[in-house]
Amino acid sequence: MTTILKHFRARLLDVRYEDVEFLDYEYQLVSSQNSLSFENIASSELILAILEKQISAARNTIHNCVKEIFEYVQLILEKVFIDLAQDYYQLHLLLKQIARDIVEWTKKGFMKKVEELLKLEQKVVNTLEDRYTVILEECMSVKITDSELEAGAKSIKEFGSVKVGHLKHYPKHEVDLALKLKLSFALYWVHVVERFDGSFSMNLLSSLKDMIKVGIEETLTSYHSKLYEDNEPKLLEVEPVVHINMEKLETRTVCLNEIIKEIAMIQEEYAFLI
Repeated sequence: MTTILKHFRARLLDVRYEDVEFLDYEYQLVSSQNSLSFENIASSELILAILEKQISAARNTIHNCVKEIFEYVQLILEKVFIDLAQDYYQLHLLLKQIARDIVEWTKKGFMKKVEELLKLEQKVVNTLEDRYTVILEECMSVKITDSELEAGAKSIKEFGSVKVGHLKHYPKHEVDLALKLKLSFALYWVHVVERFDGSFSMNLLSSLKDMIKVGIEETLTSYHSKLYEDNEPKLLEVEPVVHINMEKLETRTVCLNEIIKEIAMIQEEYAFLI
């Protein structure tokens, strides 16, 4: 579980929303503004616009992580149930189904909490941390030079080597603003991931506690009601040894019927000899 959560944070940090070419989306945002300067480039309105696009791109990563986590939880729960049932083999399939239903109940409740966390992140830009301001000031000094525009490539710490040749046809001031915006958001995304990852883990713990306290009892009660509708048990309550012998008897009966069919075919084929 710890490994899954650790990889989850790394995967979220690596998420990149789709863009035709480097800075295209940010340039569109910048050019659509009437008055924009280096001082207000990291405004809430622009950051939230990019954040919506980024969270949309991150959803697949989030859903895959949730899927991995609850597949693991299901394996553990199935093992616990099977161990408790010991040699009552006739219960194993039923217990696995119950485990799946419990996990699905828990997963559904957890995903509601995750959606609430994502909605909360998209409402307000929280940049109150001092370290965010310090690193943001460092980002403001990054520029794309004329020589880099002519060469068509630039190396940027957060993105590696990127193609920038297409940007030489755009107004230089707006290109600089678009770059500041992209770097500002890249920095902000790190803080979003840190907050979300912490809340994600805490809510996961809460959901698993709910599963143990509520989910298991409710699901077992529901199954008990279904099995004993009309006061007639629908599950044979037999001892393990009886159940095993019943399975062996059924297998032998099937084999015996097959032999009888083959004998009948042979008799029919060689009836003229009788």
